[in-house]
Amino acid sequence: MPNFLMKSPRLLIVDDHPESLEVLLAWLAPRKTKVYQASSGEQALKILAKKQVDAVITDWLLPGLSGVELVSSLRASGFNGPLLICTGSMLDAEHLQEAFDAGANDYLRKPMNQVEFNARLDKSLSWFAQRYTLERFSDSQHQLMVLMSEQLGGDLQSLIQMQELEKWDPSSLERFQNQRHDLTKQLKDRFTSLMNWSRYRFALQQLQPEPLQLRGYFKNLLSQIGPAGERVQISAARDLQVISDAEILRRALLALIDNALRHCPGEVLLKAQAQDGVIRMCVLDEGDLSEGAIDRLLAGQGIGLGLRICHDLLALLGSRLQAAPRRGQRGSQFYFDLPL
Repeated sequence: MPNFLMKSPRLLIVDDHPESLEVLLAWLAPRKTKVYQASSGEQALKILAKKQVDAVITDWLLPGLSGVELVSSLRASGFNGPLLICTGSMLDAEHLQEAFDAGANDYLRKPMNQVEFNARLDKSLSWFAQRYTLERFSDSQHQLMVLMSEQLGGDLQSLIQMQELEKWDPSSLERFQNQRHDLTKQLKDRFTSLMNWSRYRFALQQLQPEPLQLRGYFKNLLSQIGPAGERVQISAARDLQVISDAEILRRALLALIDNALRHCPGEVLLKAQAQDGVIRMCVLDEGDLSEGAIDRLLAGQGIGLGLRICHDLLALLGSRLQAAPRRGQRGSQFYFDLPL
């Protein structure tokens, strides 16, 4: 996350002086940054209502809504990315305090220096990325503890109850032993999944985004599934690529594919396609999801361990799991979006 933001953040620059905009655009050019431009605070708010950005750089003196009022409005609306405010006239200590009280992360005095501008922007982006990382890790830690309590605790309680029943009904000993064997295996599998999850959750600190050629990546993925992988078909253009962490993406897709193979007897389709500036990855199966089940899935509630883990992994990649009925035919689709 920090490296990705440093190289190609999505920025909004708000300034009513074309000359200042041109200078900042020239300084940002080496980053291959996606830059949106606004000449007023009101225009900036309209852009932010439609576009997702990582940081905003605004002049203080603007027609209409001032830069500090824009910063305050963005914080009030829940925007948590870096906000940098620039000024050539509001230079007193009181102005500095006013900017920080409104929610600015940094305060740049004009005329600005290119080295100082980039250093301050890098620092703000790095701070935001580190905070984002810690928040995701904290959420993941909470999810792990909840699942260990729910999944392992429930199975252990069932084992204890089964042992008590054996004492009162010796005639059914063989049946109880078979049930205990199955439950013990389930407990072992869940424990293994949770311990694996606990290990690769720490990969959040070392995410390694890289270009992945999806058709070849999908074929390699299916080779790891075994005989059941023969039921999975692939649909992805040969030149389709995504930038993502290969290991985290692999585990998320395997969790979805495993869920489809276990719950649906028919064919499963692993599909990727580019649309609206993102790559949508879908796992389609022949099982039906009720409307209530879809709502619970989107909330991350009332679902199996595999999908809970998938929720967590996709959060690390800045995405989220979604579900819907298949269009025009029986079945369901689980999907998520990643940047092109």
